Parts: sequence; structure tokens; C-alpha cells
Amino acid sequence: MKVLIIDDEPNLRAGVKVIIPWQDYDFEIIGEGIDGVDGLNKIMTLMPDLVLIDIRMPGLSGLEVIEKARNKGYQGKFIITTGYSDFEYAKKAIHLGVSTYILKPIDEDELLNSIEDIRGQIIEEKEKEEKLEISNEYIEKHTIRKLVLGEVLNLYEQKHYRQMIKEEKQYYIVIAQVEGEEKQLEAILHTFKSSLLEQGRGGIVLKINEQIVLAMEESLDYKLLVKLQERIEQKYSTTIKMAISSCVSDLSKLNQGYVQAKERLHYTFLFPELKIIERPTVQTQVDLRYGDANWLGQELFALVQVNDETKIEEELQTLKCFFRSGCINNEKIFSVCSNTFLNIKQSVADTYSDLKDELPLGEVIIERIYSCKDIDDIIRYMKGELLKILQVLKINTPESTMQKIVYYIGNNYQRDLKLEYLATLFNYNSAYLGKSFKNYTGKSFNVYLDQLRINKAKELLLKGDMRVYEIAQIVGYKHMDYFYSKFKKYVGISPLEYKKRGEE
Repeated sequence: MKVLIIDDEPNLRAGVKVIIPWQDYDFEIIGEGIDGVDGLNKIMTLMPDLVLIDIRMPGLSGLEVIEKARNKGYQGKFIITTGYSDFEYAKKAIHLGVSTYILKPIDEDELLNSIEDIRGQIIEEKEKEEKLEISNEYIEKHTIRKLVLGEVLNLYEQKHYRQMIKEEKQYYIVIAQVEGEEKQLEAILHTFKSSLLEQGRGGIVLKINEQIVLAMEESLDYKLLVKLQERIEQKYSTTIKMAISSCVSDLSKLNQGYVQAKERLHYTFLFPELKIIERPTVQTQVDLRYGDANWLGQELFALVQVNDETKIEEELQTLKCFFRSGCINNEKIFSVCSNTFLNIKQSVADTYSDLKDELPLGEVIIERIYSCKDIDDIIRYMKGELLKILQVLKINTPESTMQKIVYYIGNNYQRDLKLEYLATLFNYNSAYLGKSFKNYTGKSFNVYLDQLRINKAKELLLKGDMRVYEIAQIVGYKHMDYFYSKFKKYVGISPLEYKKRGEE
């Protein structure tokens, strides 16, 4: 605790410094005032806990000094020393909150008793102030937490809230997602708090649902956040992703900022290259078919079959852009990717039965995809698995393009094949492909496909263990009437007649 001595008599100042063992009472003399004006300046500059002051001095009297100091907000203790036992002096001193009024010559025991009493008062008051600060800090933190979460405030919190809104501050909500254990999260939380204090930034740091939430006051210092993020990642060998809300105009809208920041945090999964996300830029013009696992599985399987690594890469990048558009949520992304691969696995098994054991089990695929930390991780995994399948199929695939097309039709005749689709798949103009195909096979594409399907149907009919409508669907005809007409056109009799003749 600090003591200032103000008296125009040098001998008295020196005597007071010597006769009292100040250190034994936890006091330290930090200065002396040689008159009233000098004393007032030193009070307001040094802000001592206790001032010993004479009443009669040049410039300003002791009482004038005390009055002016009180008017300027000084809350410390005063002991008046004077050679005059004037009642009016004592009355005014009491009015100004003077702790003790001691007559000169100073009685050592009387001064010691006064100092001891004042020491106890100062300690008690400081303890109360600390408790009040802790209490106010706790209430403020708890109030901010409830406002962030959109919860109802109790009466004490409402009272504190009314005081807080008078300050008319603006806020930003920052959510930090930390990869690490609970103990590490607590340490990082403390680092966030201490760093903001070091930078003189106002705000509250909270832990909500295993995330660190900052309610930052006034303007947002983006560079400060980047430096803080880098510092913590380096110190704790971890990864931190952050999302920042737009500016919140007042405390009542903290929950809106929190919800917005949470939504933006999801984009760290889609934009892993961005560690701090403010306003994500997303592509709005996308092909919604990429959200259909059945369609996507067929597209990728077709590209694998024709050994087109370039188009596989392009297709996966297009898929990534679709995911980044926000058309589906993160959970749906895992579902689409898992089901896409399961569909590809089934297509491989159906088309190349001898290769089904080359693929990982369905549960392994699902577990691996759901363990991916971000969209880049998913795309890398999908590309790797597709290229593995491609390499296996490549062994049995012909070299020339036309042979590849015929090979592809032979493995996919049951699908809804069109010449235009094959042209796109194999990078041909559709009209040119039609002519080239006829020159190579001697038949138009439609005739070749129909004859291939009918021949497969004839094989299945002779087996005798399937109904006609089931066979029609298996070989690629959705409508029975169309199948009947095509069968009779190429075979000369109906499917039923052909089946009966085979049974005879």
C-alpha cells in the first residue's frame, strides 16, 4: 500500500518517515508534497492509498486539497495533522471523509493506532472490490453466454443486461473449432483470454459445446485473429478452424451472430484451405443431379470402364463444386459419397462378376468416407479408389477406341444407352460416331444394340427359370410391348413361342 506525506515543514515530513515502521504495516512511502498545490498534483499522479496532510500550508490548505482531490474522483484515505484544534476544521474534515484528525506535536502511539485501523479498512475495501469485480465479471460472462445461446435471463442477469446495453457496443461472434483433448482445449481457452487482454481487446471468451466462442467488442481485427490462430497452432501442435459472424449491432442480437457463425463454421469442411471464414463465396449455378447417388455412380462407373482418368478428375472437381454450393448439408455429402461408391461396387459386381472380390467391403467404404475430415479428403479417397478399379479393368480393355465402345456396349447393354451418351463418353461427335460405328460393325448403333439385347434374351429364355417380363427388364427393355415387337422382328416368333420350342 502506498503513502504520500504532504506538509510544508521539511522536518515534520522527515520525522513522520522515521518514527513509523511503515513496512511492518505493509506501507511504502512513495513521495512527499511540499505545499498544497504540489501535494494535490502528486495525489492525482501517484494515487496513493493513504495521505498524511497538514491543514495550514501555502497555496492551498489541507482541506482545500482534500476537497479538490475528492471532486476529481480520488477515493483514498486521509490523516490530517495540524497544530490547531479548531472544531470547524474537524467538522469539515469529517464531511470530506477524512479518516483521522491528529494534533501536533504528533503522538507516535496515536498515529500508529490510526495507521493500523486504516490498514485494516483498506484491506477490507480492496477485498470487497475484488469480490465485486469477480462477481460482476461472472454475471457479465454468464449473461453474455445466455444471450449467445438465446436463453432467458434471470432477474439478476436482466439487471446487469440493462446496464450493459447502455454502453451501445457492437459485437462479432467468433467460433473456434479445435482439434484436441479436453485438457488442451482448456489451455487454449486460457491462451485466447490472455492474448485478448494483452492486445487490450474487449470481449468475453466462452467454451460452448467443445468449441471456443469469442464475443468480441467493437471492430474486428482480422490480422489479430490470424496471428492468434498461428500462435496457438504452433504452441499446441493442433489445427484451429474459425468462423466469424457479421457485425451484431447490440447485445440482444448475439444469438443471431452465434447461429450465423455456426453455419459458417460448416464451410470449413467444404473450404479446408480457408482457416478463417467470414463470408464464404459459393457457386450458385450447379447441376443438381450430382446430389443423386444413383446417377453419379453410373456416371463415374462409365468413366472407369472407358479408362478416362482426365474425365474422372473433372467429374470429381465438378462434384466438389456442387458440394460447395451448399445445396446439401455436410451429413448428406457423406451419404451421397458412400451410396455412390456402393452403387459403383454393385455395378462392378454385376458387370464383371470375376472382379467383385477386388473391391473393399461396403462397410469399409462407408467407414472410410465418414472418417474423412473435409471435402478434399473425400475427393482424394474417391479418386484413389476409382483409379484402382480403372487399373483392374484396364487389363481386359481393348486398345482401339472403337473396340472400347463395342466392349462397353457389351458390358452395359442392359442400361439406357444412347448414341449421344456414348459420343460424350468417348469424346466423339455423335453423327461421326454413328457413321464410324456402322463402318466398324456393319450395323447401325440401334440395330447392333437391339440384336445384342435380343440374343441375351434368347439365352435367358432357354434357361427357363425366369418370366418373360423379367427377362425384358434385365436386357434393357422397360416396356413389354416394345420388347415383344423387337423380339418378333429379329427372331420371327414371340418370346413365349421361342421359350416353348426350347422346352420341347
